[in-house]
Formats: sequence, C-alpha cells, structure tokens
Amino acid sequence: MIQKGYLPCVISPYVRNDYIQALEGAHAESEKFIRFIAEAELETEKDFIRALGLEIPDLKIFKGNNYSGEYYDAVTIF
Repeated sequence: MIQKGYLPCVISPYVRNDYIQALEGAHAESEKFIRFIAEAELETEKDFIRALGLEIPDLKIFKGNNYSGEYYDAVTIF
C-alpha cells in the first residue's frame, strides 16, 4: 500500500485481537480483513492529520457499511 501512496497502517494494541481474528479468517472471508485494514488506514491518516495540526475534512467516504469505491479499490489492489 505504501507504493500506492498510503501511509504505513498502524494497528493499535486495543484492536490487536480483532486484527488477529480478521487475519486468521482472511482465507475464508477476505472482505472482513480488507475492511479492517481500510478502517485502520483511515484512522492512521486521521492521526497524521491531527499531528500536523490540520483540520480533518468531512469526506464522507463511508456509505452505510460500505467503503467508497476509490478507497476500497486502493485497498484491494494491495
């Protein structure tokens, strides 16, 4: 994902168990793992924006439980 211009994805210790479960189940249900990584990437980007003292734009990239096509496609390329 870094080669596509994304930041390193930070997996918080608070969600480590969720990450491990999603990773273990990825062979049977890859959608859950992709969604987990997409959400973690988004939160990492927000952390970088906050660290730079910038305002987080309201992009509304989520539509219900689905990620936007552009963001989701970038994650599935990985």
